[in-house]
Amino acid sequence: MTSTLPALVQATSGALGSAVANSIAYPLDVTTTRIQTQRKSKAKAGRRHLGEEILQAYGLVKRDVERRGVSGLYAGLESDTASTLLSNFLYFYAYSFLRDSVQKRAMTRAGKPTNNKATAAVALTVSQELALGFIAGVLSRTVSTPLSIVTVRLQTASDEQDTEGRTGSEAQGGLGTTIREIYEEDGIKGFWKGFQSVIILSANPAITLLLFQSLRRLILRGKSRETPSALQAFILAGLSNSIAVSVLYPIILLKTRLQTARRTKELPTVTSQSVQERPSVDPISVAKRILKQEGLGGLYQGLEVQLLKGIISQGITFSMKQRIEGMFISVYHSMRGNTA
Repeated sequence: MTSTLPALVQATSGALGSAVANSIAYPLDVTTTRIQTQRKSKAKAGRRHLGEEILQAYGLVKRDVERRGVSGLYAGLESDTASTLLSNFLYFYAYSFLRDSVQKRAMTRAGKPTNNKATAAVALTVSQELALGFIAGVLSRTVSTPLSIVTVRLQTASDEQDTEGRTGSEAQGGLGTTIREIYEEDGIKGFWKGFQSVIILSANPAITLLLFQSLRRLILRGKSRETPSALQAFILAGLSNSIAVSVLYPIILLKTRLQTARRTKELPTVTSQSVQERPSVDPISVAKRILKQEGLGGLYQGLEVQLLKGIISQGITFSMKQRIEGMFISVYHSMRGNTA
């Protein structure tokens, strides 16, 4: 069903589904970011036990509710929802448009008519699927990264209050204050900090979508292969995302560390010293520092919570996307019936 729908319909349904999923799983997103940015010794990082990070996440949630109320679990929700809507709309639109273009070109070369059903039946290779998903991911994240950086700063504001002794107003200055701080620290390019990691992570939604489509073809039979139930879509999407995240997790962690890094007294701001004179902060140097200070386990800090968040978020996203697309089709057929 999905591949025969216009790109705009797929983009809208994907974006709305992602926004709903993001709102539901957001407290886990905040908690994951805070766990990822905590520094641990090699001994502590290497002694992690299964389920330990889930308990740690529960402790952080409980602490936030006690200190700041339930609203503390939704710090940065507005900017993150905007980022999610924008990123997923652009991703699904670009992916659907590119996929349709490649399929139509294949039909034209074969001398066959390019109607919707015939075009949708053209199977793409794994490399084509990944390439299209990667391109769509880079395009969408180029636009949404500034909002993502603002979001992770807002999410870690309360932790900075604890570790740096900042007051509540300083640590939680709001959206405008956060944007100004980022600009003062790194200039306009500060809103794309860690973008090298973001480019690599653009393969994440491509891998997730490829796995989802592959699992759907392998496991489901009959009508459910094209129109999975909400539960089927939830399970397959959650499993697909878990595999993709496990493969790319060290880069996810590096991206978060880079985007939450602040200029301190030891690291001059844009207004006090030229960019060339400042210490370089890049994924490789951050990875080396993590390995030296925290060991190999440090690169997987927060993986358990990230997987839990991904299962919930991606599961709901794909389930909602399927349902919203079904609503679009019902409305379309209803309108055609009324005009006939």
